[in-house]
Amino acid sequence: MKAMRIITGAVTLLFICWASVAQAQFSNSVGSPGFKGLGGPGFGGGGIVAASCTPGTQVFTASGTFTPGAGCTTATFSAIGEGGNGGAGGLSTTAGGSGGAGAYCSAAVSVTPAAGISIVIGTGGSATDTTVTGKNIVAGAGGSASAATGGTAGSVAACTAVGAIATAGVAGGSAASGRGARGAPGASGPAGVGRGGGAPASGSTGGGGGGGAGTSSSLGGSTLDTTGGNGGNGANGTGGGIGATVDGAAGGNGTSPGAGGGGGSASAAGNGGAGGNGAAGTDLAANAGAGGGGAGGGSDTAALNGGAGGAGGSCGGAGGGGGRGIIAGGNGGAGASGCVLVTYP
Repeated sequence: MKAMRIITGAVTLLFICWASVAQAQFSNSVGSPGFKGLGGPGFGGGGIVAASCTPGTQVFTASGTFTPGAGCTTATFSAIGEGGNGGAGGLSTTAGGSGGAGAYCSAAVSVTPAAGISIVIGTGGSATDTTVTGKNIVAGAGGSASAATGGTAGSVAACTAVGAIATAGVAGGSAASGRGARGAPGASGPAGVGRGGGAPASGSTGGGGGGGAGTSSSLGGSTLDTTGGNGGNGANGTGGGIGATVDGAAGGNGTSPGAGGGGGSASAAGNGGAGGNGAAGTDLAANAGAGGGGAGGGSDTAALNGGAGGAGGSCGGAGGGGGRGIIAGGNGGAGASGCVLVTYP
């Protein structure tokens, strides 16, 4: 009997020791102060290991919601405002002005995993700023032209996030009496401020070329006679649309990221040629801004109808002005929607 009691006591003692160790390991596994190991302030370190943020990007070309993934606590939002519409050409003497180009606002801000962030993006010509809600990241919309008067530049007044990079857009040009329609400016972006559209010289009736996006791009070409001005090149130095030289022909579209469209030519007997479209900013990280649309050609003595202005390229390009005509002026080109590039972490 005495031997049995000794064995039973030993077993009980072993059980108590095992239970104590298990309890200490459990306490440690959830990060509570404990005897040792992974979580407490004893012999080990660390607690529950947080999920790491998987790097990535997301592009918004329409309004939506960005939801940060697990472990993502910072993100950079690069926003471009919409472009304004070009003005319609008038009868006889006055062509259309161009729309204004969108602004650029970019900043790295804190985010909360799984907490959605509303992104508002205006369609071209809607006067809706591109906004990352609650983060003070706002890229102003370019204004639409009113007949011959050019649209206003996209503003950065509300781009107030800490450390933000802000570049205002470029105002649209107004069309002078007795001259051809104005080419539209390109949008501002990471490559810098957009470049203005071409301004036809006195006595010319061809449309001015659209400007390229970013500081390193080129201005839209001006016209000296009935031909259209060339579109400005994109930030990579190429791709501007060629201005039309054949009677009543349309200008060429921009082909490289951020390039402007060529202007349409005037007509000696028929209708003025349409302006070419600006090229989209396809590399959003480096060249987000898009080219402006070329202006339509027209005439106050020969062209029956003025040519339509070219559309701005997607991500903030403005629309070109419509050419003037005897029967009717051409419609202004459509401004492009804004966009937002999200980079995380």
